Amino acid sequence: KATFDVMYDDTTESITAWVIETDRFDFIFGRSWLLKHNPHIDWKTGVVTLS
Repeated sequence: KATFDVMYDDTTESITAWVIETDRFDFIFGRSWLLKHNPHIDWKTGVVTLS
């Protein structure tokens, strides 16, 4: 596990994440994070937008 700060807009959030080796993904959001932040996901482009 690794704990780090994620900054977006005027917000800083501490996140604890599992570190795994994969060539397919840079970052995988967990279901609890997605439910908490409810981001807009453009599935065609892969862009995640927080509002």
